[in-house]
Parts: sequence; structure tokens; C-alpha cells
Amino acid sequence: MPVFTVILGAVESILSYPATMSYAAMPKEEREKRGITDGLLRLSVGLEHVDDLFADLQKVLPAIS
Repeated sequence: MPVFTVILGAVESILSYPATMSYAAMPKEEREKRGITDGLLRLSVGLEHVDDLFADLQKVLPAIS
């Protein structure tokens, strides 16, 4: 299961929400010009097996859509 965090560079998959994390200080209008919308999620894939990661995402994504 992806970990929700702002720290990148770990071996596990990480899910972040750029609008309120890495780009929180940027004005909303500027973020949106750059394609960083409030609905954008960033997934940094770690070392998990692709089947495990895919199964986790299939469980989680329907809950947030």
C-alpha cells in the first residue's frame, strides 16, 4: 500500500498531494497554469512487485473517485 508523505527517495511507493504539499506555497492560479490541479495525485513507485501495487491501487482508487 502506498504511503502518504512528502518525503521522496525511499524504497516504498509514495502517494502525495502536490496542491497541499510540495506546491502549497504557490498561488492556486499559478499551480493550475502549470497543471497542478486540486485533483492531482503523484505516485512515486518504489520496489514493490507490480502486481501488489496494482492490487492496492484497485482497492483505493474507487474510494477516492
